[in-house]
Amino acid sequence: MRNLDELLGDSGMRLMVRAEMVAATASFTVLDDGWAILTGMGGGAGGSRSAAPGNSAPWGVKMVAVRAGDVIDFVIGAGGGVAVADGSPAPAGGTTLVRQNGATLMTCQGGDAGPASPTARSPVAATVTGADFWLRGRQPQGGGVAPLAGAAVDLGGRTYNVSSSTGDHAVALAGGVEGLPRGAYVWPWDITLFGGTAGDPGVGAANNAALSGMFAGGSGSIDTSTKSAPGRGASAGRGDTGARNGGDGLGYIRLFKRLV
Repeated sequence: MRNLDELLGDSGMRLMVRAEMVAATASFTVLDDGWAILTGMGGGAGGSRSAAPGNSAPWGVKMVAVRAGDVIDFVIGAGGGVAVADGSPAPAGGTTLVRQNGATLMTCQGGDAGPASPTARSPVAATVTGADFWLRGRQPQGGGVAPLAGAAVDLGGRTYNVSSSTGDHAVALAGGVEGLPRGAYVWPWDITLFGGTAGDPGVGAANNAALSGMFAGGSGSIDTSTKSAPGRGASAGRGDTGARNGGDGLGYIRLFKRLV
């Protein structure tokens, strides 16, 4: 994906008329000729009782020309469910679709299912098709040879683990978005995604009952009181009881009106 100014032209004769996070399946009718920048993310892998967590979801961004009357719709993939029994792998997340007038523009697969073993990690295989730019999901980063916490979504700065053992994984922007193309309009970066406290946006629950951050992995523990659901597109942790579903997928729409 090129610089945003290159995509929209050098004249500067454009106006952003809509910018909205898409948390559930929805349709948008375009009111003016112009451009749309669309982002889609699949659902994260679900929880397990005794197997290792699965992976977070990939996401992608695409720009298209639009005309008044066009319909842009998002089908948001659900997070994976909970494994049905001990030894069953964490289920994969659902697929998010982004469409224009019924034609699919992007297919954003969900996070890969977890392995059957508690000490393994699944290959990162889920993809996004049709995108101008996309990033893969991530494996769980912590927990040594037997990870407990789910994987965060890679927003361009990779991910990290809050604690050395069972803490959730968190988004690590660290003041920049190194993995993103210059000028890309993707997620609303006016929110703070870096922090060091449980429940901070982008930071995991760190093995306590606090909420996970917006894109952070869910906690993992045998104690049901400390299990927290993952953020959007992130995978759930594991535990003997009280496992959670994976995080649902997400979308973002920006509409630009052509002024000349």
